[in-house]
Amino acid sequence: MELQNMGERVFAAERIEKKRTLRGRTEFYIKWKGWSTKFNTWEPEENILDQRLIQAFKARENDGRCHKRGPKPKKLKLQQVSEL
Repeated sequence: MELQNMGERVFAAERIEKKRTLRGRTEFYIKWKGWSTKFNTWEPEENILDQRLIQAFKARENDGRCHKRGPKPKKLKLQQVSEL
């Protein structure tokens, strides 16, 4: 679905899938309405015209339905135990 806005192409977003921060800028991974997931894109926060999308994403994130990647597990060092 495509909307026209001041000569620019504006597409309707279905939902926000993920969030990341790069160089201090927040970006959201957008699922576009009417397009398959292979066309999902990372968009800067200022490109999100409908703030309800961000609110819905934050609500899901707070409910625990959005999974954040945690820190990498530490590698364990194995030591041989001598028998008594």
